[in-house]
Amino acid sequence: RFHADGSFRDFDPQAWTSTAGGKKRVMEHLRALHSSGADAVIIVMIGDGATDLEARDVNDGKGGADLMVGYGGNVMREKVERGADWFVRSFADIINVLQPQAPNPARHGNDEDL
Repeated sequence: RFHADGSFRDFDPQAWTSTAGGKKRVMEHLRALHSSGADAVIIVMIGDGATDLEARDVNDGKGGADLMVGYGGNVMREKVERGADWFVRSFADIINVLQPQAPNPARHGNDEDL
C-alpha cells in the first residue's frame, strides 16, 4: 500500500504473500487455476529470498512450485544458493537455457540432428 504521494506505506496484511507460507499458497492457487484434467502443469518459482524457497513443493502433496530457481543477481543469499534446485546470477542464464535453440546449419545434413 502507498501514501497519497506514491511512497511506500506498508504491506497489505490480507495479501497471501505477506503471511508465512503465502508464496506456496499462491503456487497452489496457480496450479488449481491452470490444471485441467490429466494435463500436468509445471510451476517454477524464481526468487532471491528464504520465503521464495518456502514456495517449493517438498513432496508434501500440497502443490507448491515444482522447481525453485534461486536468483543472486541483486543479492547473494547462501541459504537460497544451497536450497535452490538451480541457482543463477543473471536472468540471461535462464533465458539461454529456456529459449528455443536454432538448428546448427553446419549439421543440417543429418535430419536426426534437427
